[in-house]
Amino acid sequence: MEQGLSSSADPPRQLRALIMAKLTHFQQLRELLMVPRDVGEEVAQLYAAHATTFRDSERDMIAALLRKWQTDGIFRSADPEHLAKTLQNVLNRLEVPLVFEETPDKMEREIDDLLQLLLYGIMMREVRKDG
Repeated sequence: MEQGLSSSADPPRQLRALIMAKLTHFQQLRELLMVPRDVGEEVAQLYAAHATTFRDSERDMIAALLRKWQTDGIFRSADPEHLAKTLQNVLNRLEVPLVFEETPDKMEREIDDLLQLLLYGIMMREVRKDG
């Protein structure tokens, strides 16, 4: 994931590279070990039940990217740790479906679509919150 971050200076590409590095690594491990989906789901549940240094490191990398992009004026000001945790939660839910059901090309398209939605939204204009 760290190599993915250094592969580009463009913030959305950095985030994409980080995500794709992680998913590609998991997919390669799955293929190497010939892990069936049901076993992968059980492992994912066990993995999610325990805080790991990997998850902490991943969240820290995402938060650092968000802080940098906020400092550079690319992203709006918001709590980068909270945003990183939220993004990490979304990605964690997608790991098993993407790693076990998709080809590498399809996985990349899914991540591109997710990032398009997360980074640019789907609304054409900003809606004000009343109240």
